[in-house]
Amino acid sequence: MSRLIFNADTLGGTTTLSSADAVGNFTITVPAVNGTLSVKDASNDATFRNITLTGAVLAGAWNGSAITVPFGGTGAVTLTGYVKGTGTAALTASATIPNTDITGLGTMSTQNASAVAITGGTANSLILGGTTPAAATVTTLRIDSTLSLAGATGTSGQVLTSNGASAPTWQNIAGSGTVTSIDVSGGTTGLTTSGGPVTGSGTITLAGTLAIANGGTGATTDSAARTALGLGTMAVQAASSVAITGGSINGTSLGATTAGSAKVTTLDIASGLTLATLAGTSGQVLTSAGAGFVPTWTTAATGTVTSVAGTGTVNGLTLTGTVTSSGSLTLGGTLSLVSPPAIGSTTPNTGAFTTLTSSTSFVPTAYTETIVASGTVGASATLAITAGTILTATLTSATACTFTMPTATAGKSFTLLLKQPASGTATTATFTGVKWGSIGAPTITATVGKLDILAFIADGTNWYGTASQGYTY
Repeated sequence: MSRLIFNADTLGGTTTLSSADAVGNFTITVPAVNGTLSVKDASNDATFRNITLTGAVLAGAWNGSAITVPFGGTGAVTLTGYVKGTGTAALTASATIPNTDITGLGTMSTQNASAVAITGGTANSLILGGTTPAAATVTTLRIDSTLSLAGATGTSGQVLTSNGASAPTWQNIAGSGTVTSIDVSGGTTGLTTSGGPVTGSGTITLAGTLAIANGGTGATTDSAARTALGLGTMAVQAASSVAITGGSINGTSLGATTAGSAKVTTLDIASGLTLATLAGTSGQVLTSAGAGFVPTWTTAATGTVTSVAGTGTVNGLTLTGTVTSSGSLTLGGTLSLVSPPAIGSTTPNTGAFTTLTSSTSFVPTAYTETIVASGTVGASATLAITAGTILTATLTSATACTFTMPTATAGKSFTLLLKQPASGTATTATFTGVKWGSIGAPTITATVGKLDILAFIADGTNWYGTASQGYTY
């Protein structure tokens, strides 16, 4: 059962109230007029400490005094508008914020929504209206009267210049003084000006003719300019030629008595060419060695050709033609050997002739045939007479050899010296395409160390052979 104890001073001593029903509900009736219910703890303290509620206040209203700040109250029974507390006293409230409650901004008077006038105080660390400025970031700063940059003081004559990326700085400007009027003079150049002087804004116009001393021609026309520059008279003609009278080009005097020097890519001489500085000797001619070479003086043959004629016949050869200044004589005909000139004069010389033909008798006083050594032959061999007409060959021991003859050219002949081996076993040999006499083809001497001499002559169709055998070599 729950119980509630009341002070005896109020209810006549200590009273214990018991719940009137099983759920612990209590009913306390206080007199309607000036009735007071005091609830104290055991230490006679009626400040409502340690009051624990384990439920909800379902009905009724608080009709007592305000709960003070030390005990968790506000010290006030009504609060409307701006609420302010000191931490120890009761909270207070007002409809607006008093200016005295805002410190550090000086005097702030409320204006329209687009502007607020501030005198004294700071905004984002920037001191406005003070004597010592501080740093700040301002998106847009508008100056209606005077801007003083106390942190960046320029010297006399400097200007505040921006580079487009960083803060403006004080910079020196060229020149000094105050310009009130500007004019221009052509001086000795020959040029003139107009439009000056300019005192505020305007344009000065340049005109005239530039003098030669200043890099000009001193003239306004082509011919006058050439004359002023000492070029004589130059008449421009077609693109293929330019007529020049007098003057000089690249140092070469043209039409003058004293020549200079110059390099000319192509020089076309219509009349005469005089080379004063490239002098040859008497009778020399100027000769070119071809493209890229400078012509040089060379000595020509002396005399003057008026007419040269070709005539006569030598052993069938003829010389014809006539040359009056330049040209060629013509050699023609066929060399005849009917009465040939002496070869080697009266004492013949030695020589090699591919073909030597005689129309009469050919009487040699001595001659030597060339020997061609075939060496040792095997089972077959081919005879060749292109290098000589005396052939030698040695058979191989115990090996028969078949010889192939050269082409049977009419009038060709040769001799073969055929040897048996010096040792071993003698053998035999046969020849293709050879006709022999009535005794038939010879039997090669079958003895080692022996030699047979075989002679052959051709009629253009066949080879004909003879033999002389049994020689010891």
